[in-house]
Amino acid sequence: MTREIDQPAPLLPGFLTFLIQAVRLCTQWTLRPLYFWAKKTISKAFHLKSASAYWPILGWLFLPLQWAAGLYATATILIAIHDLYTGHLLLGSTRQAVLVFTTAPLAGLVFMLFDWIALYSADPQVRRELAGKRAEATVKNIIELLRPAYAPCEALHGALFVFNRGTPNEYSVEADHILITAHNLFLIETKYKSGTIHADPDSPAWQTETGAGPGVMRNALRQVKNAARVLETEFADMPPIVPLVAIHGEDVMIVGGPGNVVNACELPQAIEAFEFSNQQRTALNPSTVLKALQSRVSTDAIDWERHVTRADAARYRAELREIVRTSSID
Repeated sequence: MTREIDQPAPLLPGFLTFLIQAVRLCTQWTLRPLYFWAKKTISKAFHLKSASAYWPILGWLFLPLQWAAGLYATATILIAIHDLYTGHLLLGSTRQAVLVFTTAPLAGLVFMLFDWIALYSADPQVRRELAGKRAEATVKNIIELLRPAYAPCEALHGALFVFNRGTPNEYSVEADHILITAHNLFLIETKYKSGTIHADPDSPAWQTETGAGPGVMRNALRQVKNAARVLETEFADMPPIVPLVAIHGEDVMIVGGPGNVVNACELPQAIEAFEFSNQQRTALNPSTVLKALQSRVSTDAIDWERHVTRADAARYRAELREIVRTSSID
């Protein structure tokens, strides 16, 4: 009977993996501190957050370019450190040194562009933002395709209304989409959510069910109703606003919700229903209504920042109130 002798596992593949990971980390942590100051500006200029949506699919195509640029920039830094401390130049000529040291920052920037895209791709908050933007783009496309059927009509997308601007009483509301027909003014709130949504109109939060398990989302109907009330108050001559919620996602099913909370693909039917119901209303002039609305729309980035700050504070106060409301004291 022969006895098999266990052969030791080859160490080379494991060593190569360790070496590649070590080089990757060294390159990242060498270049990230040098370029962190430019991340926000460059990300906005090159729309890196939007580009990150394609990184899981196309990232592998750019990895060779990224790492070639990163290693080139890191090697240049090491050469510079060597030359400063030893006084001996590693590069053969002044021309060669100038060429290397002028192209190295660009190579480092190329590496960081792809590094930032990869980081955004792995960031859950960025993924939620991009999903929300895709949902808004989908609903915008649905509305624009509907417009010829209801001509004359007007539409407004992604509008921020600012009131009492520049005063201590300044406040604002955001409208994802507004559709103005001859009979109705629709205010449409868009949400991205997949799975089953229990859209209780009176609940502060809606329960959701997806393949990943249960969850919650804000009551979007309450949100759009609040915005509609503000617009009706500020624009005294406006017709009654029809609030709608359009939810875009995978396998969306709305349970127990009112008729104006719909899957995004059912939005045309909901609009048609209100158009049919209100066809006896006094005809609107969509262009006149649109001009009145646009008079209070702001595209100023600072206004948007203040709006987000106020919205976050209001959401936090609502969470605190809900804790108190659902507490058992006695």
